[in-house]
Amino acid sequence: MNSGETLGTNSRKIYLAIWGDFKDAHKCCEKYGRQNRNLYCDNATPEGYGVWLICHHSLNRETNNRHFNEIIDDETIVEQYIKGAVDVDNVKRDDKRVVFVKIGKRYVFYGVFTAEPRKNENEITYTRIADTY
Repeated sequence: MNSGETLGTNSRKIYLAIWGDFKDAHKCCEKYGRQNRNLYCDNATPEGYGVWLICHHSLNRETNNRHFNEIIDDETIVEQYIKGAVDVDNVKRDDKRVVFVKIGKRYVFYGVFTAEPRKNENEITYTRIADTY
C-alpha cells in the first residue's frame, strides 16, 4: 500500500482484506465496525504493529467526548485524551501503528507511524516512519 491509497468505508472489511490470514485477525475484528469506538487493535499485523483507523480528527473537524486526533501534517498525528475520559495508563506509548484516516466517507492509508516519548499525560505524538506498507 502507498500513502494516499483509498481503501473503503468499513473498518472491519478493510482489516480483513489486508490481514485476514493473520493468525490473530479474529481478535482485532472484534474492535472494528462499531460506532463511536477508538478503532485500534495492538499486535494486529505479522510484524506486531497496531492498526489504527482514525475517524474523528482535525481534518474533518470531528471529535467525540473521549479523545481527539489532530493531524498536523502528513508526518505528525497528536492523539489527545480528554482528562478523566480515558485511562491513559492503558494507552500504549511506544508502539508502531499502520494508520488509516477517514476522509469524507472513505478510509485512506496514511502510513506507518511510531509513538514519540510522551510530553504530557493526556496526549501522544506519532511521527511517520514509512509511507508504504
